[in-house]
Amino acid sequence: VDYIYKFRNVNTWFNNKPIKNITKKEFAKVFNDLADGKILNSQGKPFKDLDSYIFKIFKGKLFKLAKLYEVVEESLEFYKSKDTTEARFIEEKDMFLIIEHMAKPKMKLLYTLGFDIGENVSSLIQLRKKDCRRQYNEVTKEQEYLIHLRKQTLKRARRERTEPTRLSKSVELLDFVLKDLGDEDFIFTREDDMVRDRDEKGRIIKTPEGVKREKGSNTPFTLRSAEIFFERVVIRLKIKTIPKG
Repeated sequence: VDYIYKFRNVNTWFNNKPIKNITKKEFAKVFNDLADGKILNSQGKPFKDLDSYIFKIFKGKLFKLAKLYEVVEESLEFYKSKDTTEARFIEEKDMFLIIEHMAKPKMKLLYTLGFDIGENVSSLIQLRKKDCRRQYNEVTKEQEYLIHLRKQTLKRARRERTEPTRLSKSVELLDFVLKDLGDEDFIFTREDDMVRDRDEKGRIIKTPEGVKREKGSNTPFTLRSAEIFFERVVIRLKIKTIPKG
């Protein structure tokens, strides 16, 4: 919805002219008017989210497909973002402290793997056993896993790829968690008898105690459940982010 709203605004700024026919002069005028606050929003005020239009729209796929890449780059050559947001992070020792205090092996693995290969939790919870391949690294002389991150599980800005693990803890946890799973099973699911499956109509149901689940029918964690688990440990340990806590 946000993209549609922005595309509609951009279309209006160029008087509904086909994007592929926009000239460098016309683009420069729109950009300068936008930067100078001459173009107003529906409330009669200058647009504050200038960066989002520049990086999501002008430098996005739409203008590249219209072969306006060079026009955009030349016009924005000297533009400097006004975004003053500071990066926030936690130290490695604190990350391992958080993982150490997680009770469930799958939660330990989820955040160890996220820290190890640098991928979003929202993508990792979609991993299946078949996405993880164990191998011996001839260079490091150690065992590792190759984690295949499929396109359909990633955010649009991320590329499908395969990442090797670098931590021995990742290998240890993967060995433990994967041993009883089928190739199509999701890795990050609940570990008790309340694992939620889906019936023939796709509705979520609870697997009765003692009933063996069909391989591949398990349902992964939701992002929110993973966040709650992480937040509880962080609060208990009083971990703070750097630089401002």
